[in-house]
Amino acid sequence: MENEKLLFFLKEFFKEADGIWLFGSYADGTYNENSDIDIAVLFKNKISPVDLFKMKENLELILKKDIDLIDLTAVNDVFAYEIVTKGKNIKKTKFADDYEYRIWLRYLDLQDDRKEIIKEFLNG
Repeated sequence: MENEKLLFFLKEFFKEADGIWLFGSYADGTYNENSDIDIAVLFKNKISPVDLFKMKENLELILKKDIDLIDLTAVNDVFAYEIVTKGKNIKKTKFADDYEYRIWLRYLDLQDDRKEIIKEFLNG
């Protein structure tokens, strides 16, 4: 499936999502016929792992590809930061925009904390 068609399809498939990001090889254009499709979704209303798994299964049946489907609220801040900054955003509501902002802030706070820990470690 061509990338533009895939993006349109994902927008339609995840109509209820507040945010959708394509990441990995399909986002950076390095995919091949054996690549899986990495997708991160964000829902204002919490989605159950069972519902997420059902979505993943349906996508795999429709697209005939392995799918890595991630709930952004279920991953750590560093991984979420990597997805929202390096992935390809497909859909973003105000809720998702606010989420991105919070992830940026938490990531920057984490970097400051890391600097202090490294500084203390090096200075003994």
